[in-house]
This record gives sequence, C-alpha cells and structure tokens, in this order.
Amino acid sequence: MSNREFKFKIDENLPIEAAKIFKRFGYDAETVLDEGLQGSSDDELFLICKKENRILVTFDLDFSDVRTYSPGAHPGVIVRLKRIWPGWTSKLRAALRRSLII
Repeated sequence: MSNREFKFKIDENLPIEAAKIFKRFGYDAETVLDEGLQGSSDDELFLICKKENRILVTFDLDFSDVRTYSPGAHPGVIVRLKRIWPGWTSKLRAALRRSLII
C-alpha cells in the first residue's frame, strides 16, 4: 500500500499544521476547516469521511466508541487521547514514519 492510498481528514480540534505534516509525507490530507465543515455533527462528519474514503484524525473521544463506529465499517479513525504538547510535530512525524509509511 502506498502513501497515496491513505487519505486523511483532520478534525477542527487539531491544528491545521497537522494536515501540512501529513501532506509533507505524501499523504492526501484535508481539514474540516478548509472544507467549511466546522460545527458538523459527528454523524455527518463520519459519513463524509466514509464517502470520501478518508481516515479521520481527531481529539473527539466520541469517535472511539466502537459500538457506534465499528472497526471495518469505515476507513478508520485516529483518536488522540492527549492534547497538543510541546514538540507535537516531531512526534507526529515519527509516528507517521513508524506506522503509516510502507
């Protein structure tokens, strides 16, 4: 699987810079803010991501409920449990290198 097969949607509760980092590594990344989707309900955002075949990256713990968002029923959800911390960009880059780049 190449980088081009992974597509991401960055939620409004993450900095826009997160999308820039994904793009720098060759991933297709869009933000909720750039698309004017801020304030959308969880269900609406989930359906948009599913339709666009995008993995949602969010701080919203509601998306971690597997009863509502069953694994395998969508491209994926990455829920960060910790808020932004100093040095988050370098940690995101390292995580991309370890986990996503094939």
